[in-house]
Amino acid sequence: VPEGALSAITGRIVCISLLIDDGQTISEQSLIEQDEKHLVEGFWGVVRRTDLFIGYNVYGFDLPFIRQRSWVLGVRPSRRIDLRRFYSQDFLDLLQVWTNWGATRYPALDAVAGVLGCGQKIGHGPEVAGWWANGDLESIAKYCREDVRVSYRMFHRLMFSPIPARFADLEGDRTAAG
Repeated sequence: VPEGALSAITGRIVCISLLIDDGQTISEQSLIEQDEKHLVEGFWGVVRRTDLFIGYNVYGFDLPFIRQRSWVLGVRPSRRIDLRRFYSQDFLDLLQVWTNWGATRYPALDAVAGVLGCGQKIGHGPEVAGWWANGDLESIAKYCREDVRVSYRMFHRLMFSPIPARFADLEGDRTAAG
């Protein structure tokens, strides 16, 4: 990924994938389109005040980036996300859990997911720029969805919780054995 793509000043959001588990059903949504402002508005339209964001590096990258791009685009968030470092009722960052909030080195998602048997990424950041340039939005959405699925599996593994059988209902998922 070009360094500028990781800055909310010079980069932009091209896709946000969500896996929503309400305890009864699991659904996925990938927000992807050319109009970044519309995409960010769509994200804030989907999230609810009570949602808990769980992901790998959501504290260090995803949530701050979305908030910053919302400021840049003039999109008012539908809710506040508390990004305090050591405690928040709004998110659980699996990278921070793994490293004890930075007490150890920050490994890549693939490294932790691999050692935990939670799958692997199906692409990497630099490929997204190529897919975007070629108009291959489906490859971007698939890449983002699988990152979210890997994080979902990791969450259950780190919590010593079996992966719910309802996870197997997601189209194309073959790793739901808990």
